[in-house]
Amino acid sequence: MVTIMGTGESGIAGEPARRRPLRWGLYPDRYVAAIVLLVASAVALPSGNTFAIFQIVFGLIGGLVGWFVLPGRLGRRIAAVVPAGIGVAALIIGPQGLPLLVLPLLAWLWVRERSALSYLAALPLLVVGVLMASTFGGWSDMPFAYAVTAATFVGCAWLARTISRARVTTSDGRGPVRLPAG
Repeated sequence: MVTIMGTGESGIAGEPARRRPLRWGLYPDRYVAAIVLLVASAVALPSGNTFAIFQIVFGLIGGLVGWFVLPGRLGRRIAAVVPAGIGVAALIIGPQGLPLLVLPLLAWLWVRERSALSYLAALPLLVVGVLMASTFGGWSDMPFAYAVTAATFVGCAWLARTISRARVTTSDGRGPVRLPAG
C-alpha cells in the first residue's frame, strides 16, 4: 500500500526558492512584495482603457517588477515575464481572455521550482477559464468570472505546492520515498 503525506517541513522553509541565497533583501519581504505587485498588476491591467492609460502602464510595470522581486533563480524569473504578461494582458479583452491565466500559473510554478507532476494542477484553472469564457461574454460579467477564476488560480497554486511537497510512503517498511522533483 502506498500513501501520500506531507513532508513535515513547516511553512516556506521547504521551498526550493527559499533555500537559495539572496543577493539583496529578505525572503519574506520579497515574497510578499512580489505577490502584492503581481496581484495588483493583474487587477489594474484589464481595467485600463484609452481613458485610463495609467492602469495599463501600472499593470505592465507592476507585473514586470513583481517577477523580478520574487525570490528565485534569475533566469527563471526572466523567462516568466513574457508568458505571464501575455496571460494577464489577455484579460483586456474580457472573459474570453480568462483561459490564458494558465500562463501566469505555469510561470509561477516554474519560478517556484515545482515538480513536474505538480504542473497537472494547472488543468482545473484551464477548465474553469474555458467555462467562464464560454458562459460569460460581456464586461458586466467580468467581475464574477474574474473572481471565480482568480480563486481557482490560488487553489491550483496551493494544490501544486502540495503535490510538489508530497512524499510517498510504502507499507512494507521501506520508509518514505521522495517523489521525483522533475
